[in-house]
Amino acid sequence: MIDIDSFNNKNQKAGLVSSENIREYFNRLRNHDWYYDYSDDHSVWKRGNEYRDKLLNTAAVNTQYKEMYNEFVKWMRQERDAMPMVEEFLDEV
Repeated sequence: MIDIDSFNNKNQKAGLVSSENIREYFNRLRNHDWYYDYSDDHSVWKRGNEYRDKLLNTAAVNTQYKEMYNEFVKWMRQERDAMPMVEEFLDEV
């Protein structure tokens, strides 16, 4: 499991990511239950926590994925008005 602080502090080199891979990771982020942590059902929390770890591990390999993940976190924390759109990340490919 990767912890959030070390994830955000790593200096990582960005590899080339195809637009298909960006769309796939974006869809995984969009479909994630960002509010799993508030569930009273332990199985929902466990599933959400495991999926979040998978998202973080994927993001740790590429700075563009990391940026995408961080933008979704900002949205979830209401630090941005709207959910991220895939087009925000396709311009960088």
